[in-house]
Amino acid sequence: MTINVLVTGCTGFLGQNFIYSRFIQHLASSLNAKLICLVRRAPRAEREPPYLTYLLVPELASVSAKQYRKLIEKYKIEAIVHMAALVGEGRGHWEDYVRVNVMWTLNLASAFAAANVYHHAFVYVSTVGVHGTIPKELPANEETPYAPDNYYHASKALAEKELIKVAADRELPLSILRPTTMYGKYDKGFLWKILRLSRKFLLLVPTNLKIHLLDVETMVDVIGTLLLKPPRFNVLIVADREPIRLRDLLSLLRDQISGMRFVEVPDGLLQAMEHFMVPLKKYANITLLCRSRYYDISKLKSALNVQLSDTFYGMRKYIRWYTVAR
Repeated sequence: MTINVLVTGCTGFLGQNFIYSRFIQHLASSLNAKLICLVRRAPRAEREPPYLTYLLVPELASVSAKQYRKLIEKYKIEAIVHMAALVGEGRGHWEDYVRVNVMWTLNLASAFAAANVYHHAFVYVSTVGVHGTIPKELPANEETPYAPDNYYHASKALAEKELIKVAADRELPLSILRPTTMYGKYDKGFLWKILRLSRKFLLLVPTNLKIHLLDVETMVDVIGTLLLKPPRFNVLIVADREPIRLRDLLSLLRDQISGMRFVEVPDGLLQAMEHFMVPLKKYANITLLCRSRYYDISKLKSALNVQLSDTFYGMRKYIRWYTVAR
């Protein structure tokens, strides 16, 4: 069996972990898998693994569905893993988020569905943010209503809805993954920002605030598993085995990383102070330090045979990265 996989987002946090992972190396050796990575500029690496091919497309989000169909047929693409996105708040106007996160996704899916190739899998990486930064119900699950609260979350929710229409109309094997906040090598997101914040300020942390994180290696394993045996359709929230208290995580990191400062405060105090903390938003999303967010991952456990990480154990693998990258 040979499978050609088109991948977007190869140079991002998740993408870098994905294309160089042991799981993908196994796919490449056992299934003769080939990764064709769409990039806007050539990567700097001097040597790439033989299963990896880069295609330089300077304006990825501006390519039409017709052009993508030609590319898919030329390279005989049987699966697509779409990880690329305009991520986070304040990265542009609503039109920018729609162009990158919605129209690009729709063009890729439509082109794949129309192409004269075998449709093995379309794996779309979304976000739990489609349920809101802080879900209205805890634990949230895949059936929790959409409640996006910024342009990024709204565009991902809209992209999901459009993908589901394409999958239903054209029988496209679609998997939508909603990862929680990821951590790991190459991370420059929430956890990395919290470490920087704790070195600049005395961090106030509610005693019982719970967060649900995700080891990036687990996310890679989930994507790889879906490529091995994709369902016809699935939507899955992806997270570590259990939520943890933020104060416990910071205590673990403080034992390993010098200069961190934080103090516990009563639950609810930061929620009352949240609107006074606007100046700190340039360092991190303050809401994430004030309110709990965790998820029901029973559907993930029943759908896929994937080993889920214990966050404390998983974090220890990346202490060196966070120490050097801070």
